[in-house]
Amino acid sequence: MMLYQRRRKTVLLRKRKKRQQRRRRKRRQQKRKRKRPQKKRKRQRQKRKRKRLQRKKKKQQKIQTKGKTTKMEHIK
Repeated sequence: MMLYQRRRKTVLLRKRKKRQQRRRRKRRQQKRKRKRPQKKRKRQRQKRKRKRLQRKKKKQQKIQTKGKTTKMEHIK
């Protein structure tokens, strides 16, 4: 009788543990699903912003150097 009860208890504990793990895994997946797309959008937005700024800087540099003489011409 004692052995049966002990075995039953361990089985129940094992089942409970499995259930908790399953629940935890499910919750973790939901969190991941919720967070990732937002982060992805944020990263893409930052990337576009950086590219835009780089293009702007390049354009301004071209405008500034346009029509100016080079250093070598000054030396001559």
